[in-house]
Amino acid sequence: MSDKKPLLKTHNTLPIDSDSDNENKSFSGWRQYFNQQKTDARNKKLNDENKHTTKDIPVSFLQLFRFADRIDLLLITIALCLILGHAACLLAKVILFGQITGLFATTSFSVDCDNQYQNLASTIINNIVCPLGIDLNPLNYDRLHKLCHYHNKTISSTLSPLTPLFRQNVMHLVYLFFGFSILMFLCASLEYICWTISTKRQTSRMSVLLFQSLIQRLITKETKEQLSTYSNAGQIAQEVFSSLRTVLSFNGSKCQQKQYDKELKLNEWCTIRKNAAFGAYNGWLFFISFLVYSIGFTFGSILMSYGNHRTLTISEILIVSDL
Repeated sequence: MSDKKPLLKTHNTLPIDSDSDNENKSFSGWRQYFNQQKTDARNKKLNDENKHTTKDIPVSFLQLFRFADRIDLLLITIALCLILGHAACLLAKVILFGQITGLFATTSFSVDCDNQYQNLASTIINNIVCPLGIDLNPLNYDRLHKLCHYHNKTISSTLSPLTPLFRQNVMHLVYLFFGFSILMFLCASLEYICWTISTKRQTSRMSVLLFQSLIQRLITKETKEQLSTYSNAGQIAQEVFSSLRTVLSFNGSKCQQKQYDKELKLNEWCTIRKNAAFGAYNGWLFFISFLVYSIGFTFGSILMSYGNHRTLTISEILIVSDL
């Protein structure tokens, strides 16, 4: 290895490190593979859920009337009651029609059959000879007796006259039949009116809500665009103010430097004055101390030089001077 060759590259070229790198790469590859498999399975599950949720959801019957208010619900309830009344009237008409038809059939075939047969037999006996030379018998009498005896007034009618009781019963049923018919017509008309009014009210309300929804979507879209425009304008203004702040700070750096130097000079002079005062105070203290020492030593020497005083030693003089 040369002296100029980097240590990191030399370290990467070692065989042990290359083997470990290969192992790490293979392990990382397997781990990425399994992670990819898990991610694919999870994405597939999410796609299946999205497909399942995006299917057409069936609309219930009650949701068709979600735009109805109290008045609409009242009209719908009245229409349902009228439908029930319409159905009841229809059933009553069917029953009455059956009763009327049955009454006519019962009266015609059970009450008048015997009278008609007796009248027919007497007529055949009295009119057995046909003026036209036709041989009448019970088999052809029904077809030929009017042709042979059309001038004979003694032939009785095949229909017996209606009795007052039968007429009363029939007219009562007929009146009921017409009454239920009129009531059914009124129910049908009123239910049609109620359903029509309720439907138109709900349709108009749906139209108003749809128009409001479209207006709200348009307003939301325009508001979004407006806020986006304000955001872009704010970013531009922020960039401009940032640039101005940078320029002003660059231009004002010299002024700030001068002000800083001025403050430093003031601080320097304050320090000098403080040190001068402290030096003068210390010099005055040292001067007083040296003056006291000089005066004490001088007077002590004078006292030592005179013979009429007792002898003083230098130690006593120094003690007195220090005190």
